[in-house]
Amino acid sequence: MQSYEKALFNVQVIRKHFFKDRVYQLYLFADELVMTDDPTKSPKYILKTNLTTTIKWICENKRIVAFEFSYNGRPKEVYGPKLNLLKEMLAGKVFFSPVSQFYQFHMEIGSGMTGSVYRCISIENNEKLFCDKESRQDKNNLK
Repeated sequence: MQSYEKALFNVQVIRKHFFKDRVYQLYLFADELVMTDDPTKSPKYILKTNLTTTIKWICENKRIVAFEFSYNGRPKEVYGPKLNLLKEMLAGKVFFSPVSQFYQFHMEIGSGMTGSVYRCISIENNEKLFCDKESRQDKNNLK
């Protein structure tokens, strides 16, 4: 178990449940994202920050309000503040979905055995970027 004081980022988040919502503390480390409701016990959720993980961002009025991840084959939604900052810190480390909420794709630059590269523009700040779409992964995943 990692020392929570060494987290790169932390924020309080909520998992909405039918009867009672659960409050967790989210900690981002270099190699994993951890959520716990009691720092003295093992974390409830541990997500590796690598390209085997997909984060689905949930937006309302062009603002990230939550994210969804798969845990034991089931989707889990987490709500909280500062999620845009979390998205920035996870960029390039995990797959994002749906990317069309954040980027406009303008043209395919090239393709190879593992996928294609596209020229895109960030909807948020008009930054020009290149996105790599891996054909071996889910067709909706871009990094």
